[in-house]
Amino acid sequence: MEKNIEQNGSTYEPRGEQYFPLLEIPEQKEIGRWGLLHLGYLKLFAIARYNELLISGELNTYLYKINEEAQGRYESLLVDFVESHGLTEELKAKDQMKWIQLANCVANAAKGIVESEVIFRCEPFSKNCFTETSAQIPIAEATTRKQSSRWIHS
Repeated sequence: MEKNIEQNGSTYEPRGEQYFPLLEIPEQKEIGRWGLLHLGYLKLFAIARYNELLISGELNTYLYKINEEAQGRYESLLVDFVESHGLTEELKAKDQMKWIQLANCVANAAKGIVESEVIFRCEPFSKNCFTETSAQIPIAEATTRKQSSRWIHS
C-alpha cells in the first residue's frame, strides 16, 4: 500500500491511482442569530463586501465578532430598558398581561436598536472600489454624458 506524500507544503493521500490533498478545515465558530441576520444583509445589500470576506476566508470570524458585539449591546439595552420602564417582579405578580406587554415592548425596542446600529451597518471596503475620475463626476452629469454620447454616435 502506498503512503501519503508531501509536496508543495500539502499532504496527499492515494486513492486508487490518484492522489488527493488532505485538507483541513479550520474550526468554524457558531455565528448565532445576529450573525445570520448580518449574513443575510451582506448577501442582499453588500455583495461586494460579502465576496471579499468569503474569498479571504474571514467571513465566519467576522460574523462571529458581529454576533458577539450585537449580543452584548442587546443585553446591555435590555438591562437599561427594564430599569427605566419599571419592569419588576412586583408588576409581574400584580398584572401579568401588563408585564408581558412591557417586556415585549422592551425586547422589540432593544432588537430594533441593535439591528440599526450593528446588524444593518456595513463596514467600508478594505480597498477603494471607485476610481478617482468616477468619484469626481456627479451621477446626473455622468448620465447626461452617456445619453449625449448615444445621440452623437447614432
